[in-house]
Amino acid sequence: MKKHLWMLFFMILPCFLPAQQVEIAVGTGYGGCSMSDLQNFNEEIIKSLPFEAEVVDDFPAWFIYRVSVTTTIDKMISLGAIYTHSSTGSRVSSADYSGEYYFDTQLAANSLGFQLAFKVYHLNNLDVRVKAQVGMMFTHAGFHENLEVYGGYSSDDYIMNSLSLYLDPEIAVHYRFGLLGVAVFGGYRFNTTGHLKYNGQKTNLTTNWSGFNAGAELTVTIPFVKGKRDGKK
Repeated sequence: MKKHLWMLFFMILPCFLPAQQVEIAVGTGYGGCSMSDLQNFNEEIIKSLPFEAEVVDDFPAWFIYRVSVTTTIDKMISLGAIYTHSSTGSRVSSADYSGEYYFDTQLAANSLGFQLAFKVYHLNNLDVRVKAQVGMMFTHAGFHENLEVYGGYSSDDYIMNSLSLYLDPEIAVHYRFGLLGVAVFGGYRFNTTGHLKYNGQKTNLTTNWSGFNAGAELTVTIPFVKGKRDGKK
């Protein structure tokens, strides 16, 4: 993972050299996902149990958090890097007078990628941007199975990881108050299938973070002023 992060860092770094200004954005929102393989896995768990159970949570849309640093190449184009944290999960559950059973799946993904934006509309302090983000997603999956029956207790935990690629086209509306600003965004993330690995070995389970996302962010713009050459005004 560290190797991939350093590769992206050195590829993005030259983009900041000719920058006219740098914009830092911090935002949050909701992001959906398509975890059909893991949803089917929950159904297989239910079929294998000797008692009735049901899916309580089934990988719902959940909070996303993101930070981006972009540079303005000219008045209409900006380029930079973006980090996003996404999470979701599920629970298979059963409970009666004899005890309780549940199987939890918790997913957390950290993504890092490029962000290219074009201003398609501008009026005073308001502008509309069409963006495209592309990069890698690193998913951490935790599975926890718990069974309590007539005072007896058993528990198992499994940790898996996956690596995948994503493309996220989106549209955003920005409004600036001097150097500060606010923005609302919405888009759809296309994610390649990521095979979960357990102790370095590939399993048949996969992750897929494809889905709609929307939210808001705060921005800070840092202008760059080109220095004057010695002896020239």
